[in-house]
Amino acid sequence: MSETLKNLLESTIKDEAFLKDATQLIDDLQTQLETVTHRLELLEKAISTDYDSIVITEVDLDKPGPRIVYVNDGFTRMTGYSREEAIGQTPRMLQGEKTDPEVLRVLREKLHHGQSFFGHTVNYRKDGSEFINQWDIHPIFDDAGDLAYWVSYQHDISQRKQSELTLMDADLEFDDLFEESKRVSVDVDIQGNVLSANKMFRDMTGLDADQLKEIKVWDIFEAGHSSALKEAFSGGNGVDVSGEFKLGNVVKKDIDVVVSSRNVGGTDQEVIRLLLQNKSAQSKIMEALGERSAWMGSLFGTPEHVEYRYPLEALHGDEEIKDAPTFSGDALEKVFGEEASALRAAGLYPHVHEDDRQGYLSFIAEVQKGTSKTHTYRIVIGNEAVNVIDYAVPVADDSGQVLSVKGRLSKKISGTN
Repeated sequence: MSETLKNLLESTIKDEAFLKDATQLIDDLQTQLETVTHRLELLEKAISTDYDSIVITEVDLDKPGPRIVYVNDGFTRMTGYSREEAIGQTPRMLQGEKTDPEVLRVLREKLHHGQSFFGHTVNYRKDGSEFINQWDIHPIFDDAGDLAYWVSYQHDISQRKQSELTLMDADLEFDDLFEESKRVSVDVDIQGNVLSANKMFRDMTGLDADQLKEIKVWDIFEAGHSSALKEAFSGGNGVDVSGEFKLGNVVKKDIDVVVSSRNVGGTDQEVIRLLLQNKSAQSKIMEALGERSAWMGSLFGTPEHVEYRYPLEALHGDEEIKDAPTFSGDALEKVFGEEASALRAAGLYPHVHEDDRQGYLSFIAEVQKGTSKTHTYRIVIGNEAVNVIDYAVPVADDSGQVLSVKGRLSKKISGTN
């Protein structure tokens, strides 16, 4: 504890026992903060060499957009914004006149459906200068399987030259190589021989170009996964690889990856490109974010929220809600206490204040049409009307067809709009 803080406590707290307890509490909190900060620093060191910039945001896509909760040092170098300036803002702070609205439209559509996105457009640094920012954006899910954050791996590709790309064949599409040159990728032939690998693949595996020439691609995976990949290459009717694997064998690292494949052609031989996504890095990010959230919650308290889901058949536009939603876990009891059983049995709509019901129906109907929305209304509990804030999103299949409405509500904090 600093001498300034110690002197302040001693001058304001006269009860020696209370002073001792307060001093111990502050020492404990400072120790927790130092531990979490150290873990975040280790995490950043582990991933800072792989990407120019890393940005983690909340999931809310409504205006002003998903707020930034974390940036690494690479972000500050690439954009000129400090962490303090970026955190709490949204990635829109980098957009400007030449930012491609069509790219943003596709990006929003992908994120709206909980899907990853890979693309690039013009962004702007703090000093107003332009650069081409390439994004590789992925969802991060919590232990319950719910979307918790978006993580964006970013690269400034403004000065990248064609000579920096590994051109394994002149007939391979240049645009694909340009887009994927910073993904973790390796090109192999049908016998599993490595033809070319980008820098991120070499960094992940710890193998240089000469070492890769001496092995088959399945040799980088642990025994069980190595056999499965080798079997996929022995089919003779093309290679289709998709799933979770673990690096091992000649790779001296314990890394979980998601692997996908596609045929990229070739003049005189079949060429398969394997793309690897590092799941272990995502797990580390989620663990660190969880620890930070837990620490912040211990200081300031974390508001409880209730998660619910309406199946599509329960909804009939803005006319009525037929059935009660499904509530997740025991949060309903924590938020609404003894009245939770009535809400669980009858659902939310019968308990919505009569003056707010039409607005509530319109809110759910808009979400049912495919729009994420936030709405405030009153729930009547006994003789008391409780103000709540509700954020709902549509849950859709790959074609965009809405299957259900998923929401999260909490008691509205006094003073919020």
